[in-house]
Amino acid sequence: AMGLDQRPNFAGSLLLTVEFYHTISHLFILFRFRLLPRRDLVRVRAYFLADTLTVFLAWLYIGRVYWWQDLYTAAQVAQHLYYFTTWESGFFARRVVSWSSLDWQKSGEQRRKFAWFEILGTSFDIAVHLTNAFLLVQLVTSVEVILCLALTQCMVLLVLFNPMLAWASPACIPDWVRRRLAPIPNSAPAN
Repeated sequence: AMGLDQRPNFAGSLLLTVEFYHTISHLFILFRFRLLPRRDLVRVRAYFLADTLTVFLAWLYIGRVYWWQDLYTAAQVAQHLYYFTTWESGFFARRVVSWSSLDWQKSGEQRRKFAWFEILGTSFDIAVHLTNAFLLVQLVTSVEVILCLALTQCMVLLVLFNPMLAWASPACIPDWVRRRLAPIPNSAPAN
């Protein structure tokens, strides 16, 4: 608990909140709870940069607790920089964008192809964010953890459940979002 002489840990709390948010948003995509149409997902390329920046800043902030932190941080940063730099032009980047979209889900691709590469990559990313969150929780107070969770919930509601944004559940797609769906491009190859 925070004593009267202890200052709030704003940097740790901010990183923890963002790591919580990344974890939840990636889980929603992995388990197909909330997805964007591909055309909208293509436009949020900067999210991949923000995602990896969060991991890198958390790595700097936490410091070296375990030897494997360097490895998973380097792998996650390399993975996301690859996706960012090859967005819509690289083989794997196009696959990840397509698989992460509502278009993939509604096109029936999930019945024809099991996307091992994308599932393992997203699971790795979730593991990195969860590990960072676990390490960050140890650097903030329990009150700050509760505030971070509340703020994360607000972020999830404001972004992933905002009716003015194109995020939708594959089981309940609003008509205006459905009109944004298109066939998966042939250049996004199967496994």
